[in-house]
Amino acid sequence: MKSLPKRLSLTRFTERTLAADVVDLASGRRRVRVSVAGDVADIEGYLPLPADLRAEIRGFADGFDTDLPLADLEAAVADLEAAVADRLRSAHDLAEVSIRLDERGRATVAAAPPLAGVSKRVPAGIRAVSVRALLPTGLARGDVVTVVTDDDRNPVDGTVAAARTDRRAR
Repeated sequence: MKSLPKRLSLTRFTERTLAADVVDLASGRRRVRVSVAGDVADIEGYLPLPADLRAEIRGFADGFDTDLPLADLEAAVADLEAAVADRLRSAHDLAEVSIRLDERGRATVAAAPPLAGVSKRVPAGIRAVSVRALLPTGLARGDVVTVVTDDDRNPVDGTVAAARTDRRAR
């Protein structure tokens, strides 16, 4: 029967590294190739990604130059994840993005679509609230609406900043 070591460190189990063959040394510089693997997930609390944006992110593959020695690069997965997230965020104007790399340089991605479309329309000092409701035909940005709750006590007036329909809901 084998015995456990007297001192057991859990840090070794949590270390994440890159496989040596993921790093391209042929060009005289160290370059790590990263691609997206699997479906791109939505981030809770944000609108779901539109299908075309999800497909663009799914097709992401890029190389990242590094000046770190191979031994240090393998321990710097978190820094590489941050670089991939920054590149995706800026390329697609994402509100939020989360990346998890495996040892083969494959990224598992969760992302939230840009919020700039609506947030640019909300003046400073004003707050926007999302409401799930049945939309009247012809409702448009800039229309003034009154929202009435079930108890009918405190109706609230507001200006429509954006409206969309979910064609799947019936």
